[in-house]
Amino acid sequence: MNLKNVRRPLSAALLCALALLCGCALRPRDKTVVLPTPNREEQTAQQEQGSDWTVRKIRQYEYATRAVGLDPYTTSVGWTQGDLFTVSGAPGEEVSILRVDPRYGFYETCAELGVIDYNRLLLSPDGAYALYDSVDEKGQYIFLTLYDVATGEKHVIADYVNPGPYLMLDFAWSGDGAYFFYWFTVNDNDRIYRREEERYGGLPGVEYYFENIFFRGLPLTSVIRCRADTRSRSTVLDLKGEINGDVEYAYKSMDLSAFCYEDVFVTDDGSKLLALYKKYDSSASVLVECGSGAYLQQENASYEHLLERDYVFSIQVTPQYIAGISVGGDRIVPLVSSGSRVTYLNALASNVYIDMKITPDEEHIITVEHGEEGSSGVYLYQFLPDAAAPVSGRRLLYQTTRSIYDVRVTQDQKQILIFIKNEGAELVMENSYLEDEYPAALYTVVILEF
Repeated sequence: MNLKNVRRPLSAALLCALALLCGCALRPRDKTVVLPTPNREEQTAQQEQGSDWTVRKIRQYEYATRAVGLDPYTTSVGWTQGDLFTVSGAPGEEVSILRVDPRYGFYETCAELGVIDYNRLLLSPDGAYALYDSVDEKGQYIFLTLYDVATGEKHVIADYVNPGPYLMLDFAWSGDGAYFFYWFTVNDNDRIYRREEERYGGLPGVEYYFENIFFRGLPLTSVIRCRADTRSRSTVLDLKGEINGDVEYAYKSMDLSAFCYEDVFVTDDGSKLLALYKKYDSSASVLVECGSGAYLQQENASYEHLLERDYVFSIQVTPQYIAGISVGGDRIVPLVSSGSRVTYLNALASNVYIDMKITPDEEHIITVEHGEEGSSGVYLYQFLPDAAAPVSGRRLLYQTTRSIYDVRVTQDQKQILIFIKNEGAELVMENSYLEDEYPAALYTVVILEF
């Protein structure tokens, strides 16, 4: 007698009996995975060892979304205590926020905001809040809304008469997620133009909106700071009388950039901001202490002069420094400004496109250096601004054959988040109209743990 043939049906019978006793049904292709319970104390202990910037783990998560920023290479994410937060849903769709465990790629919906016809939506850096602007159905008013992910509550922070498609309400988070700032600027959101064209069957001229822009209480010259948890607001900058020309000038020139800010950059702790604006035909900048409203530095001639009159295309503001990448002749030069002194970081690779971030402790610089054929590398430098050689110790942290579009250093400096938009990924969508207007983008987030 063949014992193997006896054991097989006997083993199968025992498994079926065990399943019935447990109240379970055997179904093909079902699989139960038992995951270890995260030990936060153990994770913290491991992270505390990472002060030497040694990469101990690399995690990666890939996801598709139509919640794409004004720059088609960007999408909004949050990060806290090992969890990644992403947004799902284009304007006019059901919007939800997903919490992702990047260790295993598992995710859950942690917030459902409903259908929102937003212009722009930004998660706070810690994923605790979502901030977005939208207009009412008739297009008469514009609203800035704060959504609390934990409670599901929506709070209208501000509402204004809609200034039309030539201006937009812009906003930004501080790096710690404690504050957000908002202001008006010249519109570069194509969706706002398209919506107005559909409403009027064409786009009216700037003069059509003058009543709403100049005579309905729009805070054109203000930058307003709001604390996220208490929603208390204060105007931290108002250059009325300086930034603002007269209405006659605007009517003749049809140039609204002379009446609002070009861009605003804030520190990670929300204590300072750098505002760039245009005064008639010249550019200007001002560095402001948000608590007191004191001007720490102001250049009325040209904000390029702040960084040695080079054309600046990337700016970061920290409590002590203004850092930027500028084009000097045919070279790309990284610069750091403290007060009136400018430091050229010549030790950085200057023959490739670079972006850079000063770390929260202001002791290191993280760079993204792009090579040929789309390859990218993330590098770490020591930052010693008062030394003869202000940067040293170039160390490669991560390298890829794809193009990196952004990096983020977490506030505790235990992780670096690297963002990559995957090119050429074709995704099938159910709604062809939304597919055309908001094509899904496929992103990869690489997480370096130290």
